[in-house]
Amino acid sequence: MGRQGQDLSQFVAPLNSALSRYAMDCPNRITAFLAQVRHETASLTIFFQPRDNGAGSLHMIPQNWAHVCRGVPEIRTMFAQRFANCGNCECTAQMVSNPMGAMATRAAKEIFAEPFAALLSGAWWFAEGAKTPEIFGWKGCGDLRLDADRGLGAPGGSDCRHSGYHQITCCVFWTLGGEAGLGQRIAYYDLARSVIGTGARAISGSGNTFSGTAEGVSLSSAMIAGIVGGCVALVVIVVVIIILVVSNRKPTEEKV
Repeated sequence: MGRQGQDLSQFVAPLNSALSRYAMDCPNRITAFLAQVRHETASLTIFFQPRDNGAGSLHMIPQNWAHVCRGVPEIRTMFAQRFANCGNCECTAQMVSNPMGAMATRAAKEIFAEPFAALLSGAWWFAEGAKTPEIFGWKGCGDLRLDADRGLGAPGGSDCRHSGYHQITCCVFWTLGGEAGLGQRIAYYDLARSVIGTGARAISGSGNTFSGTAEGVSLSSAMIAGIVGGCVALVVIVVVIIILVVSNRKPTEEKV
């Protein structure tokens, strides 16, 4: 369980599927992803933010939905099923032009706030979204999986010119400024890393081509409590974790 009474089992299969789909099922990448998701969703409790219609595991805003819609076939299908004449994501243009309108609100609640699309879109952001030139690529963001492989890293120069998890935070929130909640994100990273460990070898490569022998790590609801209230030891490969926790703090509003 996450917060008291919260059943996290609904997130297990979607999370494992998303991590496997985007070659993120190894310790450093799982650690970075779970820590960001935990902060953004207030421990898997908030997947929709009425203030800007941001939704999903990283609270992606409507202005970026067209990219993930075109990039992820399953999400494209969800748009087509819920909105007329949206087989090729055409309806997202209206949501971009009116991001606080009824159509965007419906997409946020009915698509990106659902566990499958929420986690799949978040993993897509790590692999593809952040590096898209029209999104954050121009700021210096690239394949966030490679940044995750570098560990916690450190702050760098202006814009997203940092390293490791610091770069990931910038490429999720837009900046490392005070409003990014960096302290909490790092605390969540440290806890996730202590639970998951770093037993797998790092994956090397660029773009969508990777090599290496990183062990896959499968997650189950049994581990939710581990990252949550304390820590349980990671037992073999097929174990344990989903994330989240006891913090009552709402996620800092990000700019994804």
